[in-house]
Amino acid sequence: MTQGKNPRNFKKKGTKKKQQHAFAKKNWYTVLAPSVFETREACLTPVTKASAGRKESNKLKGRVFEISLADLKKNMPEMSWRKIQLQVEAVEGSKCYTSFYGMTMTRDRLCHIVKKWQSTIEAFVDVKTQDGYFMRVFALAFTQRRKTQLKATCYASACQQGKIRKKMRDIIIDEAKSVPLKQLTGKFVERVIEKRIGKECNKIFPLQNIYLKRVKMLKKPRFDFSRLMDMYSDKAGAARVVDTKVKQQEAAAFKVEDTKEQEGQE
Repeated sequence: MTQGKNPRNFKKKGTKKKQQHAFAKKNWYTVLAPSVFETREACLTPVTKASAGRKESNKLKGRVFEISLADLKKNMPEMSWRKIQLQVEAVEGSKCYTSFYGMTMTRDRLCHIVKKWQSTIEAFVDVKTQDGYFMRVFALAFTQRRKTQLKATCYASACQQGKIRKKMRDIIIDEAKSVPLKQLTGKFVERVIEKRIGKECNKIFPLQNIYLKRVKMLKKPRFDFSRLMDMYSDKAGAARVVDTKVKQQEAAAFKVEDTKEQEGQE
Protein backbone atom coordinates (compact mmCIF):
# COMPACT_ATOMS: atom_id res chain seq x y z
CA MET A 1 0.00 0.00 0.00
CA THR A 2 1.28 3.50 -0.80
CA GLN A 3 2.65 5.29 2.21
CA GLY A 4 0.44 8.03 3.62
CA LYS A 5 -2.81 6.66 2.14
CA ASN A 6 -5.75 5.83 4.38
CA PRO A 7 -7.52 2.68 3.12
CA ARG A 8 -10.79 3.71 4.80
CA ASN A 9 -11.13 6.78 2.59
CA PHE A 10 -11.13 4.90 -0.71
CA LYS A 11 -14.25 5.77 -2.73
CA LYS A 12 -15.79 3.70 -5.51
CA LYS A 13 -15.66 5.32 -8.92
CA GLY A 14 -18.95 6.18 -10.60
CA THR A 15 -22.45 6.44 -9.17
CA LYS A 16 -25.16 3.84 -8.93
CA LYS A 17 -27.57 3.81 -11.85
CA LYS A 18 -31.23 4.18 -11.06
CA GLN A 19 -33.06 0.92 -11.66
CA GLN A 20 -35.83 1.44 -14.19
CA HIS A 21 -39.01 -0.63 -14.10
CA ALA A 22 -39.03 -3.41 -16.70
CA PHE A 23 -42.39 -2.36 -18.16
CA ALA A 24 -41.21 1.21 -18.68
CA LYS A 25 -39.43 -0.01 -21.83
CA LYS A 26 -42.53 -1.72 -23.24
CA ASN A 27 -45.55 -0.70 -25.29
CA TRP A 28 -49.01 -2.27 -24.99
CA TYR A 29 -50.96 -3.63 -27.97
CA THR A 30 -54.62 -4.67 -28.20
CA VAL A 31 -55.22 -8.24 -29.40
CA LEU A 32 -58.30 -8.52 -31.64
CA ALA A 33 -60.30 -11.73 -32.19
CA PRO A 34 -62.14 -12.72 -35.42
CA SER A 35 -65.84 -11.94 -35.87
CA VAL A 36 -66.85 -15.50 -34.94
CA PHE A 37 -66.32 -14.47 -31.32
CA GLU A 38 -68.41 -11.79 -29.63
CA THR A 39 -65.48 -10.24 -27.75
CA ARG A 40 -63.47 -8.33 -30.33
CA GLU A 41 -60.78 -7.03 -27.96
CA ALA A 42 -59.56 -10.30 -26.47
CA CYS A 43 -56.65 -9.07 -24.34
CA LEU A 44 -53.59 -6.81 -24.14
CA THR A 45 -49.98 -7.81 -24.75
CA PRO A 46 -46.70 -5.99 -24.01
CA VAL A 47 -43.72 -5.75 -26.34
CA THR A 48 -40.29 -4.15 -25.96
CA LYS A 49 -39.98 -0.76 -27.66
CA ALA A 50 -38.28 -0.63 -31.05
CA SER A 51 -34.53 -0.08 -30.89
CA ALA A 52 -31.50 -0.65 -33.13
CA GLY A 53 -33.64 -1.28 -36.20
CA ARG A 54 -35.80 -3.96 -34.57
CA LYS A 55 -39.47 -3.36 -35.29
CA GLU A 56 -42.13 -4.09 -32.69
CA SER A 57 -44.37 -5.73 -35.29
CA ASN A 58 -41.74 -8.39 -36.02
CA LYS A 59 -41.70 -9.34 -32.34
CA LEU A 60 -45.49 -9.61 -32.23
CA LYS A 61 -46.10 -11.63 -35.40
CA GLY A 62 -46.43 -15.32 -34.64
CA ARG A 63 -47.25 -14.78 -30.96
CA VAL A 64 -49.91 -17.27 -29.75
CA PHE A 65 -52.57 -16.46 -27.12
CA GLU A 66 -54.60 -19.09 -25.26
CA ILE A 67 -57.97 -17.69 -24.16
CA SER A 68 -60.99 -19.36 -22.58
CA LEU A 69 -64.05 -19.62 -24.83
CA ALA A 70 -66.22 -18.23 -22.00
CA ASP A 71 -64.25 -14.97 -22.25
CA LEU A 72 -64.66 -14.81 -26.03
CA LYS A 73 -68.37 -15.75 -25.98
CA LYS A 74 -70.22 -13.98 -23.17
CA ASN A 75 -73.39 -16.05 -23.64
CA MET A 76 -71.51 -19.35 -23.09
CA PRO A 77 -70.17 -19.28 -19.49
CA GLU A 78 -70.45 -23.08 -19.27
CA MET A 79 -67.72 -23.42 -21.94
CA SER A 80 -64.91 -22.19 -19.70
CA TRP A 81 -63.18 -25.59 -20.09
CA ARG A 82 -62.61 -24.92 -23.80
CA LYS A 83 -59.35 -23.08 -24.61
CA ILE A 84 -58.99 -21.26 -27.93
CA GLN A 85 -55.58 -20.44 -29.40
CA LEU A 86 -55.19 -17.30 -31.53
CA GLN A 87 -52.03 -16.37 -33.46
CA VAL A 88 -51.04 -12.85 -34.49
CA GLU A 89 -51.01 -12.49 -38.29
CA ALA A 90 -50.73 -8.73 -38.83
CA VAL A 91 -50.11 -5.56 -36.81
CA GLU A 92 -51.58 -2.15 -37.62
CA GLY A 93 -51.07 0.76 -35.28
CA SER A 94 -51.59 -0.51 -31.74
CA LYS A 95 -53.78 -3.47 -32.77
CA CYS A 96 -52.86 -7.10 -33.47
CA TYR A 97 -55.07 -9.05 -35.89
CA THR A 98 -55.23 -12.75 -35.05
CA SER A 99 -56.58 -15.91 -36.65
CA PHE A 100 -57.63 -19.30 -35.29
CA TYR A 101 -54.58 -21.42 -34.44
CA GLY A 102 -55.85 -24.34 -32.33
CA MET A 103 -58.16 -25.60 -29.61
CA THR A 104 -57.68 -27.69 -26.45
CA MET A 105 -59.46 -28.80 -23.28
CA THR A 106 -58.60 -28.12 -19.66
CA ARG A 107 -57.10 -30.93 -17.60
CA ASP A 108 -59.86 -30.94 -14.98
CA ARG A 109 -62.60 -31.34 -17.61
CA LEU A 110 -60.78 -34.26 -19.20
CA CYS A 111 -60.38 -35.99 -15.85
CA HIS A 112 -64.04 -35.38 -15.01
CA ILE A 113 -65.44 -37.23 -18.04
CA VAL A 114 -63.16 -40.29 -17.76
CA LYS A 115 -64.97 -42.97 -15.75
CA LYS A 116 -64.85 -46.73 -15.24
CA TRP A 117 -67.12 -49.39 -16.75
CA GLN A 118 -67.17 -47.76 -20.18
CA SER A 119 -65.08 -47.79 -23.37
CA THR A 120 -62.97 -44.82 -24.42
CA ILE A 121 -62.89 -44.24 -28.17
CA GLU A 122 -60.34 -41.83 -29.68
CA ALA A 123 -59.65 -40.91 -33.30
CA PHE A 124 -57.65 -38.29 -35.17
CA VAL A 125 -57.49 -37.18 -38.79
CA ASP A 126 -55.70 -34.55 -40.90
CA VAL A 127 -58.06 -32.22 -42.78
CA LYS A 128 -57.69 -29.38 -45.27
CA THR A 129 -60.08 -26.44 -45.34
CA GLN A 130 -61.41 -24.78 -48.47
CA ASP A 131 -58.91 -21.90 -48.16
CA GLY A 132 -55.85 -24.15 -47.72
CA TYR A 133 -55.35 -24.58 -43.95
CA PHE A 134 -54.08 -28.01 -42.81
CA MET A 135 -55.20 -29.12 -39.35
CA ARG A 136 -55.11 -32.26 -37.22
CA VAL A 137 -58.33 -32.91 -35.29
CA PHE A 138 -58.53 -35.27 -32.30
CA ALA A 139 -61.96 -36.65 -31.33
CA LEU A 140 -62.94 -38.33 -28.06
CA ALA A 141 -66.08 -40.23 -27.06
CA PHE A 142 -67.31 -42.67 -24.39
CA THR A 143 -69.85 -45.46 -24.57
CA GLN A 144 -73.18 -45.13 -22.75
CA ARG A 145 -75.51 -47.62 -21.09
CA ARG A 146 -78.79 -48.33 -22.82
CA LYS A 147 -82.00 -47.47 -20.99
CA THR A 148 -83.15 -51.10 -20.80
CA GLN A 149 -79.72 -52.45 -19.85
CA LEU A 150 -79.27 -54.39 -16.59
CA LYS A 151 -75.52 -54.99 -16.79
CA ALA A 152 -73.36 -52.42 -15.00
CA THR A 153 -70.72 -52.16 -17.74
CA CYS A 154 -71.14 -50.86 -21.29
CA TYR A 155 -68.05 -51.95 -23.20
CA ALA A 156 -68.05 -51.79 -27.01
CA SER A 157 -66.40 -54.58 -29.01
CA ALA A 158 -63.26 -53.97 -31.08
CA CYS A 159 -65.31 -54.17 -34.29
CA GLN A 160 -67.78 -51.55 -33.05
CA GLN A 161 -64.97 -49.26 -31.92
CA GLY A 162 -63.34 -49.53 -35.36
CA LYS A 163 -66.60 -48.58 -37.09
CA ILE A 164 -67.10 -45.60 -34.76
CA ARG A 165 -63.53 -44.35 -35.39
CA LYS A 166 -64.04 -44.58 -39.15
CA LYS A 167 -67.35 -42.72 -38.86
CA MET A 168 -65.68 -39.99 -36.77
CA ARG A 169 -62.95 -39.46 -39.37
CA ASP A 170 -65.45 -39.33 -42.25
CA ILE A 171 -67.65 -36.76 -40.47
CA ILE A 172 -64.71 -34.50 -39.55
CA ILE A 173 -63.34 -34.55 -43.11
CA ASP A 174 -66.78 -33.91 -44.59
CA GLU A 175 -67.41 -30.93 -42.28
CA ALA A 176 -63.99 -29.35 -42.83
CA LYS A 177 -63.25 -29.76 -46.55
CA SER A 178 -66.19 -27.71 -47.85
CA VAL A 179 -65.85 -24.56 -45.69
CA PRO A 180 -63.14 -21.91 -45.06
CA LEU A 181 -61.38 -21.48 -41.73
CA LYS A 182 -63.83 -18.82 -40.54
CA GLN A 183 -66.89 -21.08 -40.86
CA LEU A 184 -64.99 -24.09 -39.52
CA THR A 185 -64.10 -22.09 -36.40
CA GLY A 186 -67.82 -21.37 -35.96
CA LYS A 187 -68.51 -25.12 -36.13
CA PHE A 188 -65.89 -25.76 -33.46
CA VAL A 189 -67.43 -23.12 -31.19
CA GLU A 190 -71.04 -24.27 -31.67
CA ARG A 191 -70.04 -27.97 -31.38
CA VAL A 192 -71.66 -28.89 -34.71
CA ILE A 193 -69.25 -31.77 -35.39
CA GLU A 194 -69.74 -33.37 -31.96
CA LYS A 195 -73.53 -33.31 -32.34
CA ARG A 196 -73.34 -34.96 -35.76
CA ILE A 197 -70.96 -37.64 -34.47
CA GLY A 198 -73.34 -38.45 -31.61
CA LYS A 199 -76.35 -38.62 -33.94
CA GLU A 200 -74.79 -40.90 -36.57
CA CYS A 201 -72.66 -43.11 -34.30
CA ASN A 202 -75.55 -43.95 -31.98
CA LYS A 203 -76.72 -46.37 -34.67
CA ILE A 204 -73.57 -48.43 -33.99
CA PHE A 205 -73.34 -47.98 -30.20
CA PRO A 206 -74.80 -45.34 -27.82
CA LEU A 207 -72.23 -42.63 -27.05
CA GLN A 208 -71.90 -39.86 -24.48
CA ASN A 209 -69.44 -37.06 -23.64
CA ILE A 210 -68.37 -36.52 -27.25
CA TYR A 211 -65.67 -33.85 -27.60
CA LEU A 212 -63.08 -32.57 -30.00
CA LYS A 213 -60.18 -33.09 -27.64
CA ARG A 214 -57.67 -31.03 -29.58
CA VAL A 215 -57.27 -29.14 -32.85
CA LYS A 216 -53.71 -28.49 -34.03
CA MET A 217 -52.68 -26.24 -36.91
CA LEU A 218 -50.15 -28.02 -39.15
CA LYS A 219 -49.69 -25.71 -42.13
CA LYS A 220 -51.00 -22.34 -43.28
CA PRO A 221 -51.26 -20.91 -46.80
CA ARG A 222 -49.28 -17.86 -47.86
CA PHE A 223 -50.34 -14.78 -45.90
CA ASP A 224 -53.06 -12.70 -47.54
CA PHE A 225 -54.26 -9.55 -45.78
CA SER A 226 -57.61 -9.51 -47.60
CA ARG A 227 -58.34 -13.07 -46.47
CA LEU A 228 -57.48 -12.06 -42.91
CA MET A 229 -59.89 -9.11 -43.08
CA ASP A 230 -62.66 -11.46 -44.28
CA MET A 231 -62.42 -13.16 -40.87
CA TYR A 232 -63.28 -9.81 -39.26
CA SER A 233 -66.22 -8.95 -41.52
CA ASP A 234 -69.81 -9.62 -40.45
CA LYS A 235 -71.03 -11.41 -43.55
CA ALA A 236 -73.11 -14.57 -43.94
CA GLY A 237 -71.47 -17.39 -42.05
CA ALA A 238 -70.07 -15.20 -39.28
CA ALA A 239 -72.45 -17.00 -36.89
CA ARG A 240 -73.49 -13.88 -34.98
CA VAL A 241 -75.88 -10.94 -35.22
CA VAL A 242 -75.05 -7.45 -33.97
CA ASP A 243 -77.16 -4.30 -33.68
CA THR A 244 -76.41 -0.91 -35.25
CA LYS A 245 -74.75 0.55 -32.13
CA VAL A 246 -72.26 -2.31 -31.93
CA LYS A 247 -71.54 -1.95 -35.64
CA GLN A 248 -70.73 1.72 -35.19
CA GLN A 249 -68.42 0.99 -32.26
CA GLU A 250 -66.59 -1.73 -34.18
CA ALA A 251 -66.30 0.49 -37.26
CA ALA A 252 -64.67 3.18 -35.14
CA ALA A 253 -62.36 0.63 -33.53
CA PHE A 254 -61.24 -0.78 -36.87
CA LYS A 255 -61.12 2.68 -38.53
CA VAL A 256 -63.68 1.73 -41.14
CA GLU A 257 -65.74 4.47 -42.76
CA ASP A 258 -69.28 3.17 -43.15
CA THR A 259 -70.75 6.02 -45.17
CA LYS A 260 -73.74 3.97 -46.26
CA GLU A 261 -74.93 3.37 -42.69
CA GLN A 262 -74.53 7.05 -41.79
CA GLU A 263 -76.57 8.12 -44.84
CA GLY A 264 -79.26 5.63 -43.92
CA GLN A 265 -79.49 6.93 -40.36
CA GLU A 266 -79.77 10.54 -41.57
